[in-house]
Amino acid sequence: MKKLLAITALVISILIHFSFTHIDNPKIYSCDPVINKWAHDNADTNQKLTRNELVRLDFRYQVAAFRSLTPNNKLRIYHEKIDQLLTNSSLNEKDKTHLRNLSDFIKSDFYSSPKPAKYSQYLENWKSKAYNDLGWSAEKMFLLVETWMTEIEIKNLTKKKVDEPKKDNLNSATDDEAIPPPTCYCNSHTYCGFQGYEACSAFSGCTASESGCGFFGGSPCYGVCR
Repeated sequence: MKKLLAITALVISILIHFSFTHIDNPKIYSCDPVINKWAHDNADTNQKLTRNELVRLDFRYQVAAFRSLTPNNKLRIYHEKIDQLLTNSSLNEKDKTHLRNLSDFIKSDFYSSPKPAKYSQYLENWKSKAYNDLGWSAEKMFLLVETWMTEIEIKNLTKKKVDEPKKDNLNSATDDEAIPPPTCYCNSHTYCGFQGYEACSAFSGCTASESGCGFFGGSPCYGVCR
């Protein structure tokens, strides 16, 4: 009986520990406190967003909303993107078949950390075929599978630019008027090129995300466009 009580007490203490750890360390979807609060407050509602609804949000809200999605819903967003490309784009049949193969292979566990080992070799071979056999450019690769936006949608962002605080502002801000660090939203120079910037630069002041960049948005973002 004493042994049973001891085990029960241990289990309860472990559950309490993890509960408080979760509460004390909530996920950060944006370094902007207003956007981060919005993402948390609307997390349940955002699960129902379609891709078309997602891209109508301000870009910073798009990123936060996508990061708040469950693995199944992140995958759904990209499946909707691929379905749209297969139906409405001017891709040739070889390109479409290659996209279908990728879409069929990637499952919701792609968004787990660490990723299952099966994805590393598959993606390496898939990219090699796209570049070497199908003649894809880095720009085409990015536009098709490394963003949930279409080419027209992402190019429209060039007119608005991503409104992030500058590094000089961060260094000169006072404690009373501190500017939140920019949220990492890129890991591709190609993306930043579309935005009229030179490169995606690693930035020590921003919080790296667990998703939102790379293939099907399944990789961390490490920087901001400069």
